[in-house]
Amino acid sequence: MEKNKLPRFVKIEGGNCARFSNVMHMQYHRRLYDQVVAVDKEKLKLTDAVLAEWREAIDQEVELNKEATQSVHTARLVKLDAERDRLLTNFFGVIRIQKLSPVAAIQEAAQRAEVIFKPYAGIQNEALEAESGHIAGMFEDAKKCTADLTTLGLTAVLSQLRTVNGEFEQLGATRRHEAVEAKRPSATAIRPKTDEALEFVVQHIQGSYLFSTVEADRLLIYSLAAEMNKITADFKASHKSSDAQKKKHPSDGGGKKPGGNPGGGNPGDGKKPDGGGKNPGGNPGGGGKTPNPGKEPGKDPEKEKELDEIEKMLTPLIPAFEKEIGDRPGSLSFAREVVGTGKDRRFKFYNTRTKVWTWATLRADGTLAPWGAEP
Repeated sequence: MEKNKLPRFVKIEGGNCARFSNVMHMQYHRRLYDQVVAVDKEKLKLTDAVLAEWREAIDQEVELNKEATQSVHTARLVKLDAERDRLLTNFFGVIRIQKLSPVAAIQEAAQRAEVIFKPYAGIQNEALEAESGHIAGMFEDAKKCTADLTTLGLTAVLSQLRTVNGEFEQLGATRRHEAVEAKRPSATAIRPKTDEALEFVVQHIQGSYLFSTVEADRLLIYSLAAEMNKITADFKASHKSSDAQKKKHPSDGGGKKPGGNPGGGNPGDGKKPDGGGKNPGGNPGGGGKTPNPGKEPGKDPEKEKELDEIEKMLTPLIPAFEKEIGDRPGSLSFAREVVGTGKDRRFKFYNTRTKVWTWATLRADGTLAPWGAEP
C-alpha cells in the first residue's frame, strides 16, 4: 500500500480453526467478537441480529467448555479417588509389612490375607471404573477372612474404603445423569455455526469497506481488518506451536481424568468417572514418552526471556493450585506455553504424575484457577 493511500479492498483472513481445540476455538471467536463490537456497527453494516447470532453461538461454546472441564463434581471426585487410593495403599502395605511380624498369629494372618488380596495389588493405578469394580470384588473376598483382617487391624480401613467408594460411585452416577439431562448439543454441532456466523460478519465488514465513500470510515474498517488478521495469525501460531509440541512429546494417555474431552471424543484410556483418566481439566494425548515441559533449543531469545519471567511469577502459585484441584504436591510444572493476552491469558502445565496437560488462568486476586481441557 502506498503511503497515505488505502487499498481498493480488504481481506479478512480465515482462521482455518477446524483443528483448534474446543477451548482455543471458543477463545478465538471471543477475541474477534470483542474486536468487532468495539467498532460502530453501522459503519460495518452490521445489525444487532447478526451480532446476536454470533454471540449466541460463542456463548454455547463457553458453556460446553465449562461443562466439560469445570463440573461442580469434578474436584470432589478427584479427592474421593485420591482417598480410595490412600486407603488401598495402606491396606496392601499393612498386609505386606505384617508378613514380617515377629508375632506368629499376625504373621500367619498376613500370609493368608495376601493369598486372597494379591490379585488386587496395584488397582490404584487402574481406570476409575475398573478400580471401582475391583474394590467391589475385594469386599466380597474380605468375607472369607474377617478374622484375619481383625487380627491385622484392617477392619476399620476396609469399612472406610466402603464408605468412600460408595460416595464416589454415587457422585459419579449423579454426574453422568446431569450430563444426560443437560442434553446440550455437542461441540461438533455448535462450532460450524459459530464459524458460519463469523463468516457472515466478515462479509459485511469487507463489503462495508468496498462500498464506503467516507475515507475516515474506510480507514477505521481497514484498521479493524488488520487487527482481526493479527488475532488470527496469533492463534494460528499458537496452535502450530502446541501441535508441534504434542507431536514431539506425545503424552502417556493412561492417567486418571474425571474431566473428559470437550469435543466429545476420548483422548485417552485413563481413569475417568465415565471412562477416562484423573485430570480435572487437562489434555492426555496418545501414547509415547513423557513430555518435557522445559525449554527447547532454537527458541526466540526474547520469547524465552518472557517465558522465564512468567515461570518465575507462576512457580510460587503452583502449590496452592495443586491443592485446589486435589493433586499431590510437586505434580505440576509450567510447560512454558501461554495462550491469549491480558486477562484472557492461559498457562499450560504438565502433570508429572498423571502424564497429562492442564490449563490454568489467573484470577483477579492473583491465584491460579483451572481453565479448559485441550482435547
